[in-house]
Amino acid sequence: MGVEYSHGIYVEDLHWRPAWQHVEAVRAVLARYGFTPMDPELYVLGDAAEEIEDDAVPEEMPDNVMAVYEGPEGEAVTRVMGPSLYEEVTDEDRYIQSVTVIFGVDFKVLFSETIDAEVIEPPRLGNAIIETSEARASYSPFSHVYPATWATTPPLTRSRTVFPGVWRCGITIDCGKDVPAIGEAEAPLPCPLVRELEAVLGTSLVEQGWFY
Repeated sequence: MGVEYSHGIYVEDLHWRPAWQHVEAVRAVLARYGFTPMDPELYVLGDAAEEIEDDAVPEEMPDNVMAVYEGPEGEAVTRVMGPSLYEEVTDEDRYIQSVTVIFGVDFKVLFSETIDAEVIEPPRLGNAIIETSEARASYSPFSHVYPATWATTPPLTRSRTVFPGVWRCGITIDCGKDVPAIGEAEAPLPCPLVRELEAVLGTSLVEQGWFY
């Protein structure tokens, strides 16, 4: 068991719409930091996950796309996440467990022991209240998932953090038991990764870490 840590990077504007060029641009940025696409890597998400061939670019951007990456090991982890929380952990011991990138229209609400955003008002489509989907939650790390369209109004939440916990598009870096010092400090990543992602996405990003 023990303490484990994840770090999220989320598109702040819930009305921002991704395109396929953003999927490829994020892949290029992550590659520069040592993140390697897993095989298979790309999926279209609904109540199930349908694999997309790596060289098959869809004519229209699917509503929800997931890309999965392996994290780097060793010194590359320290360059991305900063030093370990534990003094006895050396660069040679460092790892990132996995990275999940989701470009989507569904609303996700983070939950964890250190965030646990409370939904005050659920999302709506017109007058209809949208309920969470257990099937879709299995693909979005540490999140309740509300199936949505671009016409769906976002949920209202109460959270102990500045970040309200609601997202549509984002990146989850799962550090597992390799807890970085930024976790305890509730600090942002010490590298320019987020700024580079903002540049290729053309929109502002917000960071939020949590323990689990």
